[in-house]
Amino acid sequence: MIDLYWVRDEKTEPKDNFVSLFDKLVEKCEMNKLGESVSYVVDELENSERDFWGITAFQVVKESHISIHTFKWIWFVSMDIYTCKSLPEFDIIDIVKSYFETDDVEVRFVKRWLRYERALKKFLEQKK
Repeated sequence: MIDLYWVRDEKTEPKDNFVSLFDKLVEKCEMNKLGESVSYVVDELENSERDFWGITAFQVVKESHISIHTFKWIWFVSMDIYTCKSLPEFDIIDIVKSYFETDDVEVRFVKRWLRYERALKKFLEQKK
């Protein structure tokens, strides 16, 4: 998970709807796209007194997904790169920082599937 602060307005609403960023990440992570990316403009929230809007964009890949949520009114972007593969962590961070032109970044890597082998073994034993 990557949170980016102080992202300029034009970077929170790119003309290509993040396609070039998704393409770079998919290539660097050796993922496989399942169709084209999608993006949605969120131009207001019910019961919100703020002039809120942003973009939510997704790239679905065979290995899971990449998501981006922008919050233009506070110059903030939140990303998630969810995959069952190991990732080139530092390369990903460099790509994202360069794309959004900010160094103010928080990164959290979450290891998943920690009990997979044990759970699979138990599942297969119960199927016998």
